[in-house]
Amino acid sequence: ESKRQSQNLSFVIAPRLYNYVFNNYVKGEKDIKKYSFFLGYYIHLFVDRFFANEVFVPIENKYGLFRENEELSRTVKKEKNNIDFLYVKNHTSPTLELFYTYDGFNENYPKWYKNGQITWQMGNIKSLYKNCEGAEMEYKYLTPFDMEKFHERVFAALLNELEEKRII
Repeated sequence: ESKRQSQNLSFVIAPRLYNYVFNNYVKGEKDIKKYSFFLGYYIHLFVDRFFANEVFVPIENKYGLFRENEELSRTVKKEKNNIDFLYVKNHTSPTLELFYTYDGFNENYPKWYKNGQITWQMGNIKSLYKNCEGAEMEYKYLTPFDMEKFHERVFAALLNELEEKRII
């Protein structure tokens, strides 16, 4: 990682964090519910880190730090959400439809989350996507093409990561 990435992006997830989750919560877990949860969490952290490095860092390198430019941060978030909304609007997803019906996460793990925190966050995600419209707009920092290319790169990297970890 470049010095700029590690110093300026508070949301960059160090590989040691997702590897810690893998080594301590995925690897060797016998309980299928816990294994499934922590594997999903591990993948989530991997993708978040990849997104930060592949999308956010280049935007910050070109336009300045998000934390110093609220308008930049707000616009990039709006563009990212709109791209997501348009995708959800134009593609059916049985998984997302099932997610909408899920009432909550009733397990007592992971230990670092307060009781009910995951259910609360699931509610936020449902609210965000359930009635999303998405609209054609002019993109300045992050385009649908950028996101499509990001998805291609992250899926290839994730496949490689899962093969290296002998998960697949």
